[in-house]
Amino acid sequence: WKWTALQRLAVRMASAVICPNPIMANKLQLRYGAKIHHIPNWVDTEMFRPAERPARPAGTRPTVLYVGRLVKEKNLERLAKVCEANDWMLRCIGDGPLRKWIELTGECFGALPWDSLPNWHLMADVFCLPSYTEGQPKALLEAMASGLPCAVSEGVTGIDLPGTTFPPENEGAMTSAIASALA
Repeated sequence: WKWTALQRLAVRMASAVICPNPIMANKLQLRYGAKIHHIPNWVDTEMFRPAERPARPAGTRPTVLYVGRLVKEKNLERLAKVCEANDWMLRCIGDGPLRKWIELTGECFGALPWDSLPNWHLMADVFCLPSYTEGQPKALLEAMASGLPCAVSEGVTGIDLPGTTFPPENEGAMTSAIASALA
């Protein structure tokens, strides 16, 4: 209730609110009557575009890529557990308080230059965004623009990928979504 009250106060007191997601913008407009500006996330489609992926060498595990902040809200502990149970390699790009823990369970490369991301997309088999809540994340849009199969939680507002969307707290559904994206 405290978060809701703070959000209500902040939105009502703001002269305007910028929102990258049209569904979220509409929801805020209806709920608070605030002046909402929808400015969509921008993706450089020259940099992030489909390219032929090299074949995964025989005997190597499928790679699940995550790009973003390494924090609890992103549900990375559950993603790591699902990857370990299915013998998938979890590869994370980003930084945050969970970095040391992720380095123990998978590969973590820290915050990397933005223009290196297309190469990481090429080396991955699937992109997963398991967040509990998310607006319209640029990392997901860039992965999609690159033609990388994606699995996302229902916490991602405004994006539904039939067959590869899952409730964030459901490990079985997450496993199925990633396996479907890998197929």
